[in-house]
Amino acid sequence: MLIHPDAFQRGLGVLYVSTGNPVNFFFEEESMITVRNLINDASETHNIPLDSLFYTGMSIGGTQALKFTIFCKKNPNECDLNPDAVALVDSPLDMKRFWHATERAEKVDFHPIGAGEGVWVSHWLEKNLGGTPYENPQAYTDYSPYTYTAENTENIGGNARFLADIPVRAYHEPDIDWWIKNRRYSYYSMNSIDLAGLVNSLKVLGNENAELITTHNQRKNLEESPHSWSIVNNEKLLEWFASYIDEK
Repeated sequence: MLIHPDAFQRGLGVLYVSTGNPVNFFFEEESMITVRNLINDASETHNIPLDSLFYTGMSIGGTQALKFTIFCKKNPNECDLNPDAVALVDSPLDMKRFWHATERAEKVDFHPIGAGEGVWVSHWLEKNLGGTPYENPQAYTDYSPYTYTAENTENIGGNARFLADIPVRAYHEPDIDWWIKNRRYSYYSMNSIDLAGLVNSLKVLGNENAELITTHNQRKNLEESPHSWSIVNNEKLLEWFASYIDEK
């Protein structure tokens, strides 16, 4: 489901940004600098104003949206593209939890998609973060947009603290029956647990504009994976984005 037809009707532009690497996890700052440059170049080339910015993405795309937002918040001299709001769709956020989930999928080896993802994701994380979460836990915390094990009063949610003043909407459809039947996944292997944790941490930090959108049978074909943009109501999402334009 594409968002841009509905966006155009509301007078909102849509820019799809890619670094050219389909599995870019934004491990390095250079990736975020590339995204910053692409957005600025598009703005200058097509005379697009950047006074209202909204970031969104599904799966790792949502992870990237938060990673980029956190990068801009932490490095204002290098990136002044802070968004007015961010929406993510079934995205992995806590990379310690994600590593364990993908490692288990590889071992269970029930479905080729889950097992295949388990192989490359767990090894990709280990390669770029200096080993497993047991070997280099701080690297996983530093990288993750949200970390459950960083739950303490000084550093609640890890990097979630950089999102405390930004409206965040997280979409998920926790169809546990589908995941057990088709992938042999439990709740621990679903991204829902990260999204709920993020929103809860943001609420604790005082962010009353953090929302968890939990859908049920939203997708048209219930045999298909709930890890899909089809769980999003584009019209309501765009209404939510537009509400932060009106507040300016």
